This record gives sequence, structure tokens and C-alpha cells, in this order.
Amino acid sequence: MPAPASVPIQPIQLKGRVQLANTSRVSQAYSLSAALSPNNIHNAISTVQQEYTTGATSKGVALIVNVVNFVNDPDINRFGAQRDTDQLTQVLQMRNFKVYQLLDPTTQELQDTIEQFRLRPFEDVDADADAFLVAVMSHGNDKEAIYTTDSLSVDIWSDIVTPFNNVNCPRLVGKPKIFILNYCRGGVQHDFGIDPNSEHDALPEHNGPRIPSWSDMLVCYSTVQCHYSYRHNEGTWFIQALCEVLRQHADPYDIMDLLNVVSEVMKSLRSTYGGKQICPYYNIGFTKKFYL
Repeated sequence: MPAPASVPIQPIQLKGRVQLANTSRVSQAYSLSAALSPNNIHNAISTVQQEYTTGATSKGVALIVNVVNFVNDPDINRFGAQRDTDQLTQVLQMRNFKVYQLLDPTTQELQDTIEQFRLRPFEDVDADADAFLVAVMSHGNDKEAIYTTDSLSVDIWSDIVTPFNNVNCPRLVGKPKIFILNYCRGGVQHDFGIDPNSEHDALPEHNGPRIPSWSDMLVCYSTVQCHYSYRHNEGTWFIQALCEVLRQHADPYDIMDLLNVVSEVMKSLRSTYGGKQICPYYNIGFTKKFYL
């Protein structure tokens, strides 16, 4: 068989005018070079080996929001979910958190409470409190929203997470912020498992040190997008697994390790008709170790 004829590589023809990089692009490259320097990377490694500091007498504040009953549609009440509030409260109090509960709130009550905590996250708490935790449990949808007791929706990111970023809540800058989110994320897909065999480049600012608008946040979901979050008479899979892992092993492990253990435990769970569930978490500049 004769060898195939070689095909010459044609140069790519660019449409439109091609311009040289401007000075802002040059400064951006310089900033990137500095960020990637051995010294700066060494400092980053040092940072991720550090721990978030917490108080000796009070670790922080926890807000538990649990919507169990829906006044306009009692047929969708989350029977058994009250146990999640009880168990999570008990475990967090054991870990020296001051726990606040908001049960069956309306949309307005939830938004007012979030605003109250945004303005004064550590009010009536020991001065050495540092960590801030929000747990939200309800029905939800695939648009990152949960439902309140009046059956109205609240957006998880704009209404619950964003109020506590570095821009909106300066009091929490540099402090660990953990969000535990337990709700169905659309409920259009069941996970039945498998047979194991079978750029946006923004230009930099150069007017002094700055921090990102988002950092030190850990957002923990009970399930992946568009999947169900399972519950039984003794509570929801995710919250019960989380509470039991914290109860048994909170001392030797940091929060990332604990969440990985929870994920591993949940791999072994299966609903009566074969449904599976796994709990992802979203790290937003949560770069230090944190021990509950």
C-alpha cells in the first residue's frame, strides 16, 4: 500500500484586524508573572497548611433554617425532617456553636433573618467567636431555589449565600463561612448507580492590595443538580449522615475530610426502589483547615 500523500498545513486566516497587545495587557502579564513566582506559590502553600482560628469558649454562630410544613399544600409536608433540626442542633452545640433555629419561615421572615445576621453575625455571642454556619433544608428546584412555608421561592445564591460575601458582610472577612444546603435540586433525575464493570479575563487593578469579593466560603449540597434529595421518617439522608459523622469523628479531622467521609457513607445508601445520592461541595477560597 503506498504511503499517503502528505497534506501541507495551511496557515489560519484571521478575520478582521489583528492588533498588538496594549499596555494594560502587558501589566496584566506582569501581575500574573508575580503571582506565579516561587515565593508567592510558597506563601500559598503555607496558607493552605494553616487553620482558621476559632474561639476557645465559642466556636461560632449557626443558623438552622428548616421548612417542614407548607401551609398552602400540606400534602408536600416534609414528614420526619424535624429530626434533622434536632440532630444538627445537638451536634453543633456539642461543637461549641451558638445555634439559632428558624422553623417554617415565610419568604419575608427568611429574608429578614438573613439580613439581621448579615448586619450583626455575632450579636450576643462571645467576642472570640469566628465561624459562621447556615443550614437550609426544604423542598427545592433546579434553579437553585428553595421554598418557604408560604410556597414562595428564595434563591439560594442571591438571597442566602451572597449576603455573607466579603462585599456585603465585612464583619466575616477572613472567617470561615459554611453553608449546608439540603433540598431536591430539580427532582427530574433519579440516580440508580452504575455497574462498575460495565474565560472571562478581567484586567487587574493596581491601586493597593485587594481581596476577592468571595472567599472563605464552603457551600455543601445534599445532592447534585437536577437530582432528588432523599428523606425518611428519621430525617434526611444527608443531614443524618453528616450529624453521625460529626458525632463520632469531629475531633481528628478537618471539615473537608469530614465531608469526604459523609460522601463515602452516602455511597452505601439506597432507596427502596434503588435510588442513590451523593453530596457535592463547592469551595470558594476556603483555603485553610477548619475543625468543627
